[in-house]
Amino acid sequence: MHQSSTPVSACQLKDDLLIPEVARLHAENYGVYGRRKMHALLRRQGWDIGRDQTERMMRLAGVRGVRRSKRVFTTKSDPAAPR
Repeated sequence: MHQSSTPVSACQLKDDLLIPEVARLHAENYGVYGRRKMHALLRRQGWDIGRDQTERMMRLAGVRGVRRSKRVFTTKSDPAAPR
């Protein structure tokens, strides 16, 4: 086996730090935070991170926000009733 001669990039180092952080924060917030809230939370924590990068980190950490269901309308209007 031979060792890779290329040094680890700064981006890769930052990713390696951020992935466990994203997973931890996601778990702390009951696993419901999506990209928008996670991005805001990371910014508050002092990380300099963009929205798309946050989304990429979440994908790499294997976490996703909760999908809210579409609204269900159960009331059927009476066509004979005056409008």
